[in-house]
Amino acid sequence: MNTTNEEIQQRKQKRRQRKRRMLIAAGGIAAAGVIAAGAVFFIRWQRSASSEVTYRETAAVFGDLAVGVTESGEIAIGSSEQTFDLDLSAYSSSSSAAAGGMGDMGGGFPMTLTGSGSTGSRTLEIEEVYVTEGQEISVGDPLLRLEESSVDSIRNDLTEDVSSASLAYQQAQTNQKSNDLTAKQNYAEWTLYGSYAQAEYDAAIADLQSAVDTAQEALLDEQDNLTELQEELAEKEAEREEYEALVANGEYQVANTSREDDLYNYMTAENGREEAQALLDAVEDEIEALEDEIETSQSAISQYQITVNTAMRDLESGTVSAQTEYETKLLYYNNAESYYTTSLAQNALITQMAQEDYTDAQEKLDEFDSAITQQQIVSSYNGVVSSVSVAAGDTLQTGTALITVNDYDDVTVTVSVSEDDISSIAEGDSVNIMIDAYPDGDFSGTVNDIGDSSYNSSTGETTYEVEVLISGANESLYNGMTTEVTFVTKETREVLYVSNRAITRRDGRSYVKMYDENGDVTEREVTTGFSDGTNVEIKEGLSEGDTVLIESSN
Repeated sequence: MNTTNEEIQQRKQKRRQRKRRMLIAAGGIAAAGVIAAGAVFFIRWQRSASSEVTYRETAAVFGDLAVGVTESGEIAIGSSEQTFDLDLSAYSSSSSAAAGGMGDMGGGFPMTLTGSGSTGSRTLEIEEVYVTEGQEISVGDPLLRLEESSVDSIRNDLTEDVSSASLAYQQAQTNQKSNDLTAKQNYAEWTLYGSYAQAEYDAAIADLQSAVDTAQEALLDEQDNLTELQEELAEKEAEREEYEALVANGEYQVANTSREDDLYNYMTAENGREEAQALLDAVEDEIEALEDEIETSQSAISQYQITVNTAMRDLESGTVSAQTEYETKLLYYNNAESYYTTSLAQNALITQMAQEDYTDAQEKLDEFDSAITQQQIVSSYNGVVSSVSVAAGDTLQTGTALITVNDYDDVTVTVSVSEDDISSIAEGDSVNIMIDAYPDGDFSGTVNDIGDSSYNSSTGETTYEVEVLISGANESLYNGMTTEVTFVTKETREVLYVSNRAITRRDGRSYVKMYDENGDVTEREVTTGFSDGTNVEIKEGLSEGDTVLIESSN
């Protein structure tokens, strides 16, 4: 609805005038005597001027009277979108993701569960759409019809999902029993670690150290053997030098002794030379043998050194491994009960998740059967269709929008309230509502929300946006209708009242005009009370349904 600036200013002026009228309503009663006296004078003056007086009848009725702050706004009708919310996804086991748990400590028990493993692609095809824009519908009214084969196909898929989930649940129950037994056996084994982990560690280190000691002992023995061989070689080499000298001396004697002239000394020298040579040959053989043994010993020492080095490295790495094994088993021992409890809880969780998968699969099938009867999808709302989002031949998936319906349970009007008046308004307060298009309509509402303050620098005013939820709204209301909202600051309920215009006041007393049994106009004194500026409470003098007269002149 387009509104000109002039119209907006006129409405603001009316609101200011209306607020001023309400604020002086209480003072109006106090000034009633003065006004009544003036009215009598005015009437007499009119009558003296031969003016024609006419009367309009109005009845005394019971109802509520209230005064308050009145502001204008426009109606906003909420809407509800109905979507296809059925879950058509294929069954996929969620319990398999929970398997494992204790990992390297031996507490994980992988499971192979039945399931499709993917959501798949499942759609329904629309055969016919029953509703159109502007159509009024109620909860349960058919919206559309689905193609039969697509309905049967999806239902078969959902039924198979239930079977698969049921089988997985049964398997999970079986696995839980087996895994609980394994966890119990692990617990018994781990509790033993505390009693022998240290002894096992000590034994492993002792074996490694023994290997080092044995290698080092063999190395030392061979080194001693080499030393002895080298000492013996030195001795033999010294003997060789002596024998070489004897051989040289013998050869000299033989060379310098004549065989013909001195046969005896010649033979003696030759025999001495031969004996010396024999001793020299023998000692050289021994030296050669010793050199071979020394070479062999040196080679053995190199091997023994390698063995020692290897044993020492094994001791170093073995100590680390043994320490790790010791600490791991000690960890098992110290946490055996915790791991056991965790394993049982994990096994139970896997079974629970499998059970929930089964329950979900069954619920999806049940919801499908409940939501789709005779191949039809029905309305979830009451209201007027504002848009239709699907047509024959379209396919439905989870989340597909079907229709949008005007929601007459969510009809609101938002008005701006000044900072001076906002203190008298709170969420949940009842309000009176007048809709320009239905001046005789009876509308009310409640304060639904009070927004943050907004400052207008051009006017210097601070205002608050207040949202009011209209009660008893119906399809006769439209977006943009002009309304007046009165926030009640004072009220009286279920009282007898008449129009203020029917009251005349003189000398501090109030009167109403009525017809007597002859049809003549007469006055009756009444006692007045609370006034909302338009109507006034009658405490005494009238009964419900009594007809009073509102005087006017032409």
